[in-house]
Amino acid sequence: MIDVDTKIQMFAVIAEARRVFPFNVPVACHCEGRCDECLFKLLELLEIDLDNWNDRLKRGEIPRSIDIQVLEGYCRDVTEVLIKDGYQLLSSGWVKGANV
Repeated sequence: MIDVDTKIQMFAVIAEARRVFPFNVPVACHCEGRCDECLFKLLELLEIDLDNWNDRLKRGEIPRSIDIQVLEGYCRDVTEVLIKDGYQLLSSGWVKGANV
């Protein structure tokens, strides 16, 4: 039963990340300053990880709890950069310079 729970949990993490993160924002809106803090690159890497895990789940792979924790940690890292870059999380997702 634990295996099914981790698979469902990983699908939920993927779905939530795809719902809230601004993967469609143009490159020019992201890249300024240090490359290791480049929001565009972080979002690109996150999207690759989400696609990778989605494919692995569809092939029947069962994630371990640590796999879920790593992906959630990466989402937190991207969240920190979004906040630093002036984005705010609204019910519809991340918005740059939103007045709430």
